[in-house]
Amino acid sequence: MKKLYSLILIACLCVLAACGQGTSKEEGQGADESSKKVEAETTKEKSQEESQSKASEDKKSSSVEPFNDKVQKEGIGRRTVVFTKDNLNLKHSFDELNLSIEAVQSSVVKLDDERKEFHQNQDEIGVISIKASVENTSDKEIEYFPGSEKFVGEDGLGVIASMQYPGFTIREAMKPGDKEEGYYIFVVTKEAVEKWKSGTLTVPTPFSGGQAVGKEFVTPIPLQGEGDTQSTSSGNEKASSDQVFADRIIEDNLGKKAVLYTKTGLDAKQKTGDVEVTVKGIQTAKLTVNDAYKENFEQDELNVVTLDLEAMNTGKESVQFDLASSSLDVNNSTTYLPERQVSDTSLSDEVKPNEKINGYLVFLVDPDDFKDFKKMKFTVRGPQSLDFKERLGDKISLDIPFK
Repeated sequence: MKKLYSLILIACLCVLAACGQGTSKEEGQGADESSKKVEAETTKEKSQEESQSKASEDKKSSSVEPFNDKVQKEGIGRRTVVFTKDNLNLKHSFDELNLSIEAVQSSVVKLDDERKEFHQNQDEIGVISIKASVENTSDKEIEYFPGSEKFVGEDGLGVIASMQYPGFTIREAMKPGDKEEGYYIFVVTKEAVEKWKSGTLTVPTPFSGGQAVGKEFVTPIPLQGEGDTQSTSSGNEKASSDQVFADRIIEDNLGKKAVLYTKTGLDAKQKTGDVEVTVKGIQTAKLTVNDAYKENFEQDELNVVTLDLEAMNTGKESVQFDLASSSLDVNNSTTYLPERQVSDTSLSDEVKPNEKINGYLVFLVDPDDFKDFKKMKFTVRGPQSLDFKERLGDKISLDIPFK
């Protein structure tokens, strides 16, 4: 009996030992699998973190988020930002209707299939969005209808603001105190967005009571880099505005102008017959012609003299007064004729009673001659009858302050 008990006890101990070994093995296997699982999850999380970090870096390097304009809101496709510039701070007043150009962004949109038919079946389009605000600080209603703004690239190609993706919601005359914010949106080609270094924005004049309010606004807009905006510093006198005179060189984006001298607020005026002519301002600048237009100019670099002119008819009959037929005498030795192709065509318009014409007259001057500029005289023939048979005034000669 004692022997039998001993055998049973030994058998039980063997079974317990075997069970203990089996449990230890299973626990070891479980620990290995758990360790592998934790390692796999750690690797996965690390991979996800690296992926998110890379995505974040890619996103950061590809500039900021797309502007929240109509193109972005409608989600017409995958949008990739090419260039963004904030704090443009370009301001203009249409006689108390104040316009502020705040920022610009260019991007490429890879269109969704259903959107391609609206864009001539292109796979990708370029978009230039210009953030702006407008406020009526006058005491009258002013009719401001966005949609006819123009953007011209360096190659002379231009587009009108998109009506398919309107950026403003103004539908009626702005009342005193009204303010609106939005975007001027220009749909261009992908190649234009990638190629253009700058462009020119033109905002037409608004109206009040059927009459134009102020002058249209023309300004350069950068599309690449920090150094592509046109310089407006003056070696002699700082301009009263940070903008170069918006002559047709700027409006048609023929080249870059670096301002040398600006004098505004001039009151150099003279009356002949019933017409009074005023030189309101003068600006001189160095012009570097864009590649697309070099064949149209004799030199790649020139000096430009731009006059801001106005002619007022105080009589009772309409007259024909051609400011573009004038001349600019420099130092009593050299006479320059205006460049009609880059001067405002309005300067040759008929002048009705109690109305006026105004615009920019442009002279191209050889840099060597420009070095000795000391004084200038603007000369223009008197007005004529509409049939050009009768001269209605004498020649006008106005001295222009310079330096």
